[in-house]
Formats: sequence, structure tokens, C-alpha cells
Amino acid sequence: MPGSRRKMGLGCRASSSLCLLVTTLILGQTSWAETKQDVELLESMKNIIHYRSGPTCFKDLASHFGVFWTDQVYSFENSHSTVDLSELKFLTHGWHAKVTSRAADSLGPGPQFVTGLYGDDSIVFVPALHNLRVVSIDDNPASAGGPIERVFYPYGVIERQTFEPGITVVATTVFAELDTLLTRYDVLNRDSRAHRLAVELVGSTNSDDNFKRFEYDSHSQLLGRTHTPFSVWIEENSEWNNPAVYLGPPDRQVDLYWNIRSLPHPEKVRFRNTSRDKVADRSNSLELAAGTAGALRFAGTYEPFEIAAHASTRIVVAAGFSFEQPDSAVYLAGKALAQDGTGRSGNWIEAAKARWAKTFETLPPLPSHYARYEKLYRHAAMALVMDEYRGRGRWLSNRTSTYVGRSVLPAMGFWDTCFTASGMREVDPKKAEDFIHVLIDHPLPTSLVPSIMSEEVRTGDGQAPILSWAVWRIFETAHDTDFLRAVYASCAAYNRFWFETQDRNHNGLPEWRNGGQIGDNSPRWDKGGAVRTNRNMGEFESPDLAGFLLMDMRCLARMARALDKPAEAKSWEQKANELGAKLVARMYSHSDSAFWDVDINTGEPWTRAITPNMFIPLWAGVPLEHGDVDAMVHNHMLNPSEMNGLIPFPSVAYNDKTYDPLAYWRGIMWPHFVYWIVEALQKQGYADEAQRLSDRLLEILSSSEYLHECYETKAGGPAGIPEYNWTAAATMELLLERWKNPL
Repeated sequence: MPGSRRKMGLGCRASSSLCLLVTTLILGQTSWAETKQDVELLESMKNIIHYRSGPTCFKDLASHFGVFWTDQVYSFENSHSTVDLSELKFLTHGWHAKVTSRAADSLGPGPQFVTGLYGDDSIVFVPALHNLRVVSIDDNPASAGGPIERVFYPYGVIERQTFEPGITVVATTVFAELDTLLTRYDVLNRDSRAHRLAVELVGSTNSDDNFKRFEYDSHSQLLGRTHTPFSVWIEENSEWNNPAVYLGPPDRQVDLYWNIRSLPHPEKVRFRNTSRDKVADRSNSLELAAGTAGALRFAGTYEPFEIAAHASTRIVVAAGFSFEQPDSAVYLAGKALAQDGTGRSGNWIEAAKARWAKTFETLPPLPSHYARYEKLYRHAAMALVMDEYRGRGRWLSNRTSTYVGRSVLPAMGFWDTCFTASGMREVDPKKAEDFIHVLIDHPLPTSLVPSIMSEEVRTGDGQAPILSWAVWRIFETAHDTDFLRAVYASCAAYNRFWFETQDRNHNGLPEWRNGGQIGDNSPRWDKGGAVRTNRNMGEFESPDLAGFLLMDMRCLARMARALDKPAEAKSWEQKANELGAKLVARMYSHSDSAFWDVDINTGEPWTRAITPNMFIPLWAGVPLEHGDVDAMVHNHMLNPSEMNGLIPFPSVAYNDKTYDPLAYWRGIMWPHFVYWIVEALQKQGYADEAQRLSDRLLEILSSSEYLHECYETKAGGPAGIPEYNWTAAATMELLLERWKNPL
């Protein structure tokens, strides 16, 4: 082995359905200099992305699939997790989730990744592990000199472990392009004399009761496993069981395939059936029948090799996955490992570094006074990229869309996506444009843009009408008139939808019909003491809906002017003025200095619940006298007992009888909504107050490990889904101070 270099030439086209797990080992001598890690290129991003769908731009995976690093894997308390409890321990963590930690010596040094599929009602973790294990050094059992050291970068993760005498294993893991995980193991000899090493490539399936099979074919060096069936799609909130808003069919099944191909050929491959403690030779296959709980494990042993003094041996592993075509593994292997004809991995790693470096280099510069938030800024950009998903020809077409949160809720929400597009424009305006196209390309027959979109489903009752606001924000950055022209008609149709179908008393003030359209379980919906979550309503008119529609009309007027449609621009402006006047006349109470939801029959306030939603008319710029604005700001917005407490702008006032600091829309703080409040204060002439609110929100966002969906309002702790797309977008917009130029 010393001095030799093995290569694998499988140049071929990778199918678009990609792709299984393919592993090729290349052992040979490399210089010490070649193994030095470039820690200067990008700042370490530890504890940001390692439980997510991978450390780089892994956005083109099959639906509902992710890669999770095992030092931070999340599972809900009610999870029917399939992790192997003999190797994994659970710890309580943060938002009432569980952290999964794999023992350092379970599979040896290097990355130990877990593929995450989504089950019926909670996340199901499926260990599909591969790793390099140092078995012996100079024919003596290897003894690790310390724990695995991990450093996370935007482009990937670097892991290091030492062994006596003088042996270090350094694993660098990146994504080669979009669908291939690549790990380069550098086995380094720091000693002044040569050493003889024996290593194994090891792996394991999960320990559930689904069917599994290992096979080894000595002719094609194929080691494979099929795992079928597996249910996907999750949502633990009960309202998703409602057929009107359900995200996906509960019985959709997938087959998960992976495959290992290696050079040099293993001297021996051992299989183990943990349910019966059975070991099979390399010439056999091993199978677990459906309904038999257990895991299949393998260990491929290679010829011992010698590493000269101050030299190294390199082992390269390329991994990909498929839910559809098991034979695509061979093609993926060729593309990943024969890039330069030698099978060396350096180009892929450098390309991954360069890809993320380019992402960060092209971001707009941070204001100098926010230099301390550089890491938060990059984190937000990474979260937006990591939540991307490329459609595969169904409802999402082949455009780039955004998951609400890839780790828990892999679907598009309408207003989530619109708000997220305002942040994505800072990273990549063309992708932000794609977000909008995905939403409007498949309207329901009423011209309604769906509330929920996934590959399988388009459904819903319509959500907060901020489509034109999002479009105009994108246009401000991209200046793409073709985009504006392509979406203008759909934006106009969506605005008209509300007046044509959601205005029960035909007075020009539409009504919300369902809590799922905005604020799910808000106390605004309560009547007679009953909590009404996502139920049909339509009995009252709302200032936030009218305010959103008012902003929508003003953005449509801007769009019409940019498209040289002066008559239409004038018409939209006139409609906006009329709506604004109706909103103030119908819903503003001078005695209360507040906008109230009002009964469509009596015109009286509905519940008098004080929520941030009542300030949307100020954000939209309603024709309210300055004295009334001032009263509203000081009596409610800046009142510490209502909205301006330690954690600003909870989803219901602190002094409301329904307030709960951890309740979804009954006390929790939503960063995207607070961003609109910052804009409202700025727009109404309260610049200092807007600045203080923005700075406080940034303090809260920077204090938690992830960018969460929402935050509890007792101390500002994280709540909801981590790495939520609109929170990342709000973070971007706050840091770039876009609120200083409200529409």
C-alpha cells in the first residue's frame, strides 16, 4: 500500500433523481502541507447548522429528507424515534426537544451523520452511518488520545482525533455540488518513524422494524441496503389533520436506498444482524424482514498499510442518496470522484469553500455599527439558503422554493414565503423571484394563491395578502421589469379575490375566514370565552387585513407605474385611498386610541384584544391624524404593560387575561411581525423608538443558538421551529436597516 494511489474512473452523467450512498477509498501518500486546514477562509460557524440538512448548499435533495450531525439532532418529546438506544443518549435541550449524542468511540473518528425522514406525527431519525475506524497501530489496538474535536464552517465540518503514538485523523466533510456528501479522511503521522495501521469502514442502519437488506457482490464490489417502506410528512399540530389544510397524504411511502462502492477492495466485509446477533461473510446477503426490530451493521476491513514518518494517507468517501433509483449510485460515484481523473477530493472541498465564500462576499455590506453582528448576519444568510428546496416537477415545478423550516415543516406557507422573499433578495434576487413564481403559478380556481404548497398539495383559505409588498421589495433590489410584468396580473387578481369572495356584507372591508390565515389561535378569535383555533369565522372585519390590502394596493400602483400603466396606477391609488378612509372610519376608536376588529353586523368592537395586528394600519399608512397616531403609539405601542415590555411586542398584550409567554399567538413574540412594527414606527416619525426596538430585537435574535420561529416573552428564550425562514429574513432586513426606508 505505501506509495500507491488508487483511483476510480467512473465518468458518467448523474441522474436528476439522485442518489444513493457511494463510497470510494483512495489510499496514498500526501504531504503534511496538503492536509493543513484553511481555517482563515471563513469564520467558524459552530452550533448553527449541524443538525440541519447539511453544512452546505444541500438544497436539491428529494422531498422531506435531511442530513443531521449526531452531536445536535432534535426530536420531539412524543417522537417514535428509531435511533439505536445502545449507542445514543438523549438529553433535554432548549425548546422541549431532545438532543441525540453519539458516543465518540461508537464508530470511530470523523463525521457521523444521520438521515432524517419525516414520519406520521413527529420526526423519525434513521441512522445511515459511515465512518472510518482506526483498528490498530503497529498491530496494537488503537487508543484514542482524546475526544473528537469538531469545528463547523459554512462550507462544512472539520473533525480531528488523535491516537498514540503520533497518529491524527482529520476528516473534512463538504457537499460536492448539491447532492453528494464528500468526506476526506487524512490519516497523519506526526511521528519521526513509520507506523503500520489497520482501518475499517463501518456503518449501520437504524434499529426499527422496517425491512432492510445488505448485499455484497464481489464482482462489482457492491455493498447495498434497501429499506422499505417509509412514511413521510409530519406535523404534530392537530389542525394539520384538517383536510382543508393538510400538508400531504398520510400514506405516501418511499424506499430509501444507499450503496457503497470502494477501492481498494475490502479484504473482508462483515455483516451483523443485531436482532439475532448473526454475522455473515462478504459473499452473502443479510436481511431483516419487516416487523423484526433491529439494525444491520457492516465493517469493511482493508489491508493494513504503512505511513512513513511525517507523511499521510488519504481516504475519500462520497455519499449520496435516492428515494427512487438504486442504480444511480454508480453514476454519482463517477461524477464525484473522477472530477480531475485522479479521484482526489481537493477540488470538491475547495469548491465548497468557494461557493460559500462567494455567497458571503456578494451580500450587501453591514452598517459599520453592526460589525459585531457579522456572524449573525452570515447565520441568517445561511439559514435562508439551507431552507431552499428545488421543485421536482409537481406543484413546485422546477423552481427554487423555500421550506418554512426544513427540519420540521418541509412545506411553503404563503405569507411565510412572501416575507422570506424580502430577505432572500439580499442573498439572491433571482431565487426570491422564484419564490413568488412558485406561489402564483398554480392558483386555485378563485385566483386564490394557496396557503400551503408542497410537491403533493396546494390548499388553504388564503393568508395575509402581502404578495405585492414582497414583489415590490424584490423589485427594489433586482430592478427586473420582466419579473414585474410576469407577476403583476396575478398580484392584482389576488387583491381582487379578497373583495370579491371574502366581503360578506359587501362594504369594501373583507373579513378573515380562518385563524390559519393569520394568527392561528389568537384571542382575537375568541367569543363568549371559547378558544377558536383555525375555525371558520367571517363575523368580523379586521384592521390588519384591511391594512395589508391597503399596502398591497399601493404596491400595485407602484408596479403599474413601473410597467408604464399610468391609468391602472391611478386606479390602484384611488382604491387605496378609499380603503384607508373606510378602515379609519369603521375600525378606529378615538376613545380607546386603537384599531379594533368589528362585528360585521353591529360595527361594535369584537373582542378588544390588544395585539400587534392592530398596528398594521400604521405600517400601511392610513389617513390618521397625527394626534391619534401619537396617542396610539404612547398608549399602546410604547406602553410597558401592553406591548413594550422586556421582550417587545408579544402576540397579545402583557396585561391581557389570555396572555401566556409561551402560547403560540397568545403571548409569544414573532420577529417578522415586530419587523413590521419597527417599520411602522419609522414611517410615523418615531425614528428613535424604531431604532431602540430594532436593536432590542437583534439582541434577542443573537442570544439563541438558532433563529427560531418565535420567542417566549418572559426572558426571550427561543420557541417554535429552529432556523425558521421568515426569522432569518427579518434578521437580514433588520441588520441592513431596510426599515429605515418603509414603503
